[in-house]
Amino acid sequence: MLTTYHLDHPESGDAQVLDGWSYFWGAIGGPIYVFVKGFRLLALAMLGITCAIALGAFLVLSFAVTILGDPLMSVASILVTIVVAFFLHSAAAVELVRYGLIRQGWREGYYY
Repeated sequence: MLTTYHLDHPESGDAQVLDGWSYFWGAIGGPIYVFVKGFRLLALAMLGITCAIALGAFLVLSFAVTILGDPLMSVASILVTIVVAFFLHSAAAVELVRYGLIRQGWREGYYY
């Protein structure tokens, strides 16, 4: 479900792997993760994505808690919304870092 990316730099021979830990730090840090990887403008884009995901999660949670009268369903909807929001957040952060690396000349390879 979460793709592992292997990127190589053709000139220096360096390699980077975007794997499970990248998704974890992307979910937790978002714009900070992208900034630490060295992409200032993409970090600003990630900040906008973070705000959009937070707003979407807030609207879904407000709607679910208002419409659902059952406390168990409300708690379940809160948990599902949080998990989906973190998943989207991590995927967006890793994709932005991948995009930035490719723009810098890194090439992608898939190793199993």
